[in-house]
Amino acid sequence: MFSIVLPVYNEKPAFLKRAYDSVASQNYENWELHIIDDGSTAAETCTYLHELQRRAERRITFTTIKHGGSSRARNAGLERCTGDVVAYLDSDNEWTPGYLSRLALEYKNKSTMAIYTVREKYHKTKKIGTEFVPTFDLARLYQGNYVDLNVYSHKRALYEAHGGFDETLTRFVDWDLVMKFSLHCEPTPVEMVGAKYYEDRRIRISTSNSSLYNKYRVQKKYARAFSESSGQQGARSSAADVSHPTKVLYVLRNFDQLSETYVTWELKHCQNQGVDIEIWVNTEPTTPVETGTVKIHRGSLSDAIAKVVPDMIHVHWTNVMSEQMNVLKQCGVPVTGKIHRFESSAAVVKRLANVSTIAKIYGPPHLIALCNEESNTAKLQPFRVPINPEIHFPPLDVVRKDRRMVIRAGACLPTKNLEMFIELAAEMKGAFKFVLCVVVSRITDARRSNLLDSLQRLNVRLGNPVDLRVNVSREDVARLMQTAGIYLHTISTSPRSPPYGQPISIAEAMACGCHVIAQDSPRFPSAVRHHIGSKNQLYNTTKDAVDCLQRTTSWSDLEWIQASLYSTDRAYRLHVPDVSVEPLLSFWENPAAFFALQRRVAENQKKNSAQKDALLLEMSHASHATDKKDENQSADNEVRRMFDLMSRVRQKCADVARES
Repeated sequence: MFSIVLPVYNEKPAFLKRAYDSVASQNYENWELHIIDDGSTAAETCTYLHELQRRAERRITFTTIKHGGSSRARNAGLERCTGDVVAYLDSDNEWTPGYLSRLALEYKNKSTMAIYTVREKYHKTKKIGTEFVPTFDLARLYQGNYVDLNVYSHKRALYEAHGGFDETLTRFVDWDLVMKFSLHCEPTPVEMVGAKYYEDRRIRISTSNSSLYNKYRVQKKYARAFSESSGQQGARSSAADVSHPTKVLYVLRNFDQLSETYVTWELKHCQNQGVDIEIWVNTEPTTPVETGTVKIHRGSLSDAIAKVVPDMIHVHWTNVMSEQMNVLKQCGVPVTGKIHRFESSAAVVKRLANVSTIAKIYGPPHLIALCNEESNTAKLQPFRVPINPEIHFPPLDVVRKDRRMVIRAGACLPTKNLEMFIELAAEMKGAFKFVLCVVVSRITDARRSNLLDSLQRLNVRLGNPVDLRVNVSREDVARLMQTAGIYLHTISTSPRSPPYGQPISIAEAMACGCHVIAQDSPRFPSAVRHHIGSKNQLYNTTKDAVDCLQRTTSWSDLEWIQASLYSTDRAYRLHVPDVSVEPLLSFWENPAAFFALQRRVAENQKKNSAQKDALLLEMSHASHATDKKDENQSADNEVRRMFDLMSRVRQKCADVARES
């Protein structure tokens, strides 16, 4: 017997009737149908379901659950299945009349555990394509799904052995299930049209949830199992899959500071990839966070290097590299460094790039481009800040985001221009809910020590337009970002302010599905746009920001969904650690290559220097010989010879400089 699972959520009665009729009209009779109402609120859907239930056959069951998404609804249906084979149908699609009878014929083969058939795609009544892969290919499936759930069926035993749908995914739940079952038994392709898939609706699961976030989740989940089953090593998923150096010593100002998540997410990802990390710090964090099991060294950096004996040293902030310059020069260990923003300048980076032991310097793309104008060295490489996918992800239902909630998070520093956030909130006169999460950071002068008090007094004076929260946990900030519709970023535009970096809070907010409204940087006019992308909004003045906020009030549901998906997809394309930290890990895989390069450069310098000395000696001999020439001999040839030798010397000097 076939058990059919059909989830429903606020479906139009016409579409639902089409799906139901396609089951009822099957020319194979041995089936049961479980209709799961995922907490529908649309009156027309509820009315139709009640009418359908009133006249339905006994083999059709109706269950209403609290709204929790399609995966939870399908799992509720799976719990009620009693048939040997489970099949699925969406409430807006339909099966062909002979679908179940063909499946029954194929399942007579006792070794068949799962089947997929052909899916036809329609726009309204017009057929627009056919999808079918005649030979199952696990590697191709891992790269992207080609088995639609409406034409996929499987033995119930697979569900009982391996479980059902992942309720934390908002998209690609069919891919996830097919991938999970296919790792244990390959499905059988059957070339017959099983279902008609309609793309009539503007808003559906495939258009209202992030593709890149869910793709990341699915591939991350099955990377190791796929690698083991296929014998491939394409996707690194754990220490067993990598060949990174045994030990890396992180050199930091402090660790773990609540506001400095860009360091924490990078470090945690490297640990997850098998890198053995220890840390050296020269100060204590003013707002500490639990560090876990990582070992922290204090005292002198030289002593820490002697104790750890690292294969690689990794330094955050160029001012820390400058402070420890002598130690880094003499340590005999390759060094990589990370630029942030406030501590860097092109001159400083150029000086660091000339240190022989410093192998690579990473930083925001626009700052690396600026530094390359001064240094022009292969040591500089762009690097995007990483998010933490464990806490930075969109909500299950993007439509339910609070579109009138505006959030800002960051360290309580003068460079953040947090006063503008409060003034803007007052300007909006209650039209939006503003939430400001600040971290009380290092206190170095009276101005900074009074900044939080100043913000609190400003907020009171303007009527408390902002919900001002202090030292909120990273997890709670992420949950607020998942709730808020908008992330509004502020920066100081003073000429004396440090250069624009790559704010981690923007990347984290985008990952949570926030539409971003960011203040532009006069000194780096393209940097902010490059960070937030083309479909988020920029502003310069408070009036601009007001206009940006008011513009969102007229957006339709579809426009809000598209804005949220754009942010999430951008974050999961550029800022997941597997992408952003990969250049660093790739370089760490073979630190010996750096020293080999250094030796080749030194050998070339030595060789070229010897050739230059030989040319100079030849020129000296030629000059001496000229003095001894007969008076009647023309000096023209000797002059030309001298100029030729001088030209060759200049060229050789240029070659030496270039190769060095």
